Amino acid sequence: EWVSTKPTHWEWTRLGHIAKIYAGGTPSKDNPDYWGGNIPWLNSGCVNQWLIKEPSEFITEEGYKGSSARWVPKGSLVMALAGQGKTKAMVAQLDIEATCNQSMAAIIPSEGDPRYLLYWLTAKYKNIRGMASDDTRDGLNLTMLGQIPVPIPPIDEQKNIAAHLDVETARIDTLITEKEGLIILLKEWRQSVIADAVTKGLDKSAPMKASGVDWLGETPAHWKVKSLKHLGLFKAGAGFPVEEQGKTGNPLPFFKVKDIDGSNVDGVIYETDSTITYEVASSLGAKVFPPNSIVFAKVGAALLLNRFRLLGTHSCIDNNMMGFILDDTKAVFRFMYWSMQRIKFSEIVNPGTVPSLNEPMISNLKIAIPPLEEQKAIAAHLDSESVRIESLIVHTTEEIELLKELRAATIADAVLGRVKVI
Repeated sequence: EWVSTKPTHWEWTRLGHIAKIYAGGTPSKDNPDYWGGNIPWLNSGCVNQWLIKEPSEFITEEGYKGSSARWVPKGSLVMALAGQGKTKAMVAQLDIEATCNQSMAAIIPSEGDPRYLLYWLTAKYKNIRGMASDDTRDGLNLTMLGQIPVPIPPIDEQKNIAAHLDVETARIDTLITEKEGLIILLKEWRQSVIADAVTKGLDKSAPMKASGVDWLGETPAHWKVKSLKHLGLFKAGAGFPVEEQGKTGNPLPFFKVKDIDGSNVDGVIYETDSTITYEVASSLGAKVFPPNSIVFAKVGAALLLNRFRLLGTHSCIDNNMMGFILDDTKAVFRFMYWSMQRIKFSEIVNPGTVPSLNEPMISNLKIAIPPLEEQKAIAAHLDSESVRIESLIVHTTEEIELLKELRAATIADAVLGRVKVI
């Protein structure tokens, strides 16, 4: 089931026949004497490193003796038995001697080349995950790992395959890293384009003056600096009973913080899984926001607090969000959308376990406002530039995915004997 063919001179075995496999343990977090020592300790997230050079934490000798943590030799492999997302079944090699937790399996080969085995287990990641149930909460166990089939070439061939893959994967990984860096630069470029347009305008020959606002710097002399409260109305969202949400035929989208997560090139949101009726909104005194209102989270992590969306239709928002209804005689909604990208709400939040914003904090923030026609021109320019830059980001992201597929195919071809490695 794991492979259709292999070279005729290769043998088959089970992982448990060529490696010692055991799990570790975690000292009690309630005992501070168990933590902060000099014994390196790994949690399952370490498998994302591929070659583990640094431990997650350090435990004390007392913590080691008071738990089921076990030493794992340098050069051994470790596999996540459980974990969030893609972690389960990921495998890495230790570049240090360390202990590990109970959600990791130590794999100490008794024969063969550990690097070859690392690549084989990596190539069969999906098969190994499939040994557990489809329920993401169900993990692998040591018995399952012992049953993993492993093709065994002659030891010299194993070493050649591992050396070949070290070179090829390093080359591909370098390309992936370069393209990931390019995406970062493209996102920074987009922010720079936005910042320049909403603070300096499109006419670079226009006379400039000091705005009096630190983050704005100099702005065109004919622009005005205004507080947000003079450009529209801020209104918080409302909570709705769960039983009133999502009924068939409900006409009003009811947006929650999760709905403004993720990428959205034009920033407009139209639909969500949650809906309510006008009658329920009225009975609760909830605001129905008109199209082109700017909505954002008022509670949450910095990344969410700096994310804005435009409503594409009449909608309600929940009580963890706030909406900004513009006075269209003073501001163009697309210009305001781009201008607010320049504001860092995360820098003015109330500190605490859960950062939060309130209306006075936001409404007194100042931005630079050009005449309406100039606002329209700037908005059109930024709409166009954003699409152009986003297309480059999407293209580069697709290239990264193709490189990852190439990496996986390169590993699979080598460890299955489909290519001759000299």
